[in-house]
Amino acid sequence: MDDTALDDVARLAAEQACISLINAYTHCADGLRERAGIVELFTEDGIWESDEARLNGRDEMRRFFRDSATAEAEGRKSRHVSSNIAVEVTGSDEATGLSYFTLYRHVGQKPRVPDLDGQPVILGQYTDRFVRTPEGWRIAHRRADVGFVRRSALKGGGRP
Repeated sequence: MDDTALDDVARLAAEQACISLINAYTHCADGLRERAGIVELFTEDGIWESDEARLNGRDEMRRFFRDSATAEAEGRKSRHVSSNIAVEVTGSDEATGLSYFTLYRHVGQKPRVPDLDGQPVILGQYTDRFVRTPEGWRIAHRRADVGFVRRSALKGGGRP
């Protein structure tokens, strides 16, 4: 990208907007914010994919995340932790991102504070493409790749 295309303040604002999307995703996924809010982080025609699924557009995502939330919510407590977040602004309306995720999950009877035996459950990375829309910055494409998984701890599903 031509370094003169964006001044430092605009570049930092774009980077922070994309980092905020990464963090908002984890809060929605863990139910700390409305889980259905995940789809609003994406463009109308956004894509979420992993080796297990490819969701095209907000409508498919809405059904998928609503159904998975209903099926898994009972007896589940999770925390996605994003780290090593790197965002590169590639144009005035485009950016890419790479972040690691660590998933801690408890499935079963919900004690007030579940222990961490057998944790974390999954370690992986998200590869993102962001675009600026009239709604602000949104995720145009998110790819989840699992690097490590603790299969014994996945009772009840292991969706990142």
